[in-house]
Amino acid sequence: TRKKLKIFFIVFFVIILFLCLTIGGFFCYNKLNTKVYRNVFIFGMDMSKMTEEEVSKSINDYLSNINEKINTVKIDVYQNEDNIYSINPQDIEFKIDVAETVKKVMNYGRESNIFVNNLNIFMALFKDVNITPSFTYNNDKLSELVKNIELTLKDRFVDDKYSVDEKTGTLVITRGKTGNTLDNNTEMEKIVKLLNNIYTTGNFDESYSLKLDIISRKPNELDLQKVYQEVKRDAKDAYIDKSQSPVKLVEEVVGYDFSVEDLKKELDKEENKQDGKVINFKLTIIEPKVKLKDITYTLYNDKLAGYTTYFDPGQSARANNLEIALRYLNEKVVMPG
Repeated sequence: TRKKLKIFFIVFFVIILFLCLTIGGFFCYNKLNTKVYRNVFIFGMDMSKMTEEEVSKSINDYLSNINEKINTVKIDVYQNEDNIYSINPQDIEFKIDVAETVKKVMNYGRESNIFVNNLNIFMALFKDVNITPSFTYNNDKLSELVKNIELTLKDRFVDDKYSVDEKTGTLVITRGKTGNTLDNNTEMEKIVKLLNNIYTTGNFDESYSLKLDIISRKPNELDLQKVYQEVKRDAKDAYIDKSQSPVKLVEEVVGYDFSVEDLKKELDKEENKQDGKVINFKLTIIEPKVKLKDITYTLYNDKLAGYTTYFDPGQSARANNLEIALRYLNEKVVMPG
């Protein structure tokens, strides 16, 4: 039994030594190998035993061959059953990052510690490894694209809005309405994910569609303090800027003011909360002390020309016509031409 036990330990030691030498040799070989490891694929192409330069050339050649197909890729965007938009990869400058993709191919089996790296290399001997390419795109253009899609939505929500009617001195507020919108970040992610899939698989000839995840949104109510800051203004007197030649006539500006509390009470009325309701809120008008018509007479102290004519006051029709004509001309400046 001792003899058998001794033989067992010798055999066990030899096996362990053999495994250690084999694994050590495997580790050393992999460490010294500067090329792509076995069974590493990109775009369906086998990169095994290629140098970095050869991988880069293969990827660039592949992209040159499919460039025309890439330009024809179109994604139809759907709101429920309605096609409301279409996307082309060029809209966001979406393209394969060749340098980063080459780096990912070369780094397979090299990006972790010695044990994980060699395990990955060993596993690749029995199962192909498909590297996902790296991509670049213009995030600002993608964001703008999704904003445009959101603006195209049918039955889109509308925020409260306002304007000032200068003629009547009225603040016109139009209530918004509840409607459709998007989570823009979610839709951006979906677009990038779909384009990633299209470019990775190389299926450029197929038709693609993107169904939007529509969400309902209530309108944003007006910030009344902000409205007050934007609408409220002081009256400004008219003046004549004689430093310029010819002199510049600066018209007066009417001022506006209102009570934020009164406006809030008006908006809080039940009948004024309806979608699309138009509310006319009267502003306090502040008249300027000096108006242009009050000061322009100072410009015309010099008589440039004169003409005198006579008529018979007994001709009442003519006298009436002259009165009407002069009423139109009185206090008016008639410029040359």
